[in-house]
Amino acid sequence: MEHRFVGILVNDSWYRAIPRGRMYHESLSNYEHAGRQHGVVPCFFRIKDIRPGQREIVAYVRTATGYRKCRIPAPKVIHNRTLYTKNRRPLRDIRALIDDGKLVFNEWNRYGKHRIHEVLREDPSLREHLPETRMATPDNILKMMETHDQLILKPN
Repeated sequence: MEHRFVGILVNDSWYRAIPRGRMYHESLSNYEHAGRQHGVVPCFFRIKDIRPGQREIVAYVRTATGYRKCRIPAPKVIHNRTLYTKNRRPLRDIRALIDDGKLVFNEWNRYGKHRIHEVLREDPSLREHLPETRMATPDNILKMMETHDQLILKPN
């Protein structure tokens, strides 16, 4: 059976942690679960592991015995989870992949959580599913504590 791969572009420190299967800020199992739901296999690699025109890459893929480096067809769809802010080279490399016909989601991912919430609120079909959200000023926190049993505070 041939697998359809979706690429998850990660940074070096995340890549080194994949064989252990546990990440600090990310859930590999969520990627695996979503992949099963959509009939794709997530593969994890770094920007230096892929180049425009490349037919195959080496990426981490979940196997029966854990995450292993495998040679696979270069994915046509890539989800960018990296944070390249100081070094512009990776941003140019991502742009080159797009120019090569790859579909890259989250090409630029430096948007604040509050801004993303506002964008999602603009879609009527999503609005009712979003939690009440406010900027964490002292007054807003007190108001939210009066109306909710639990709060989640996140840095923006």
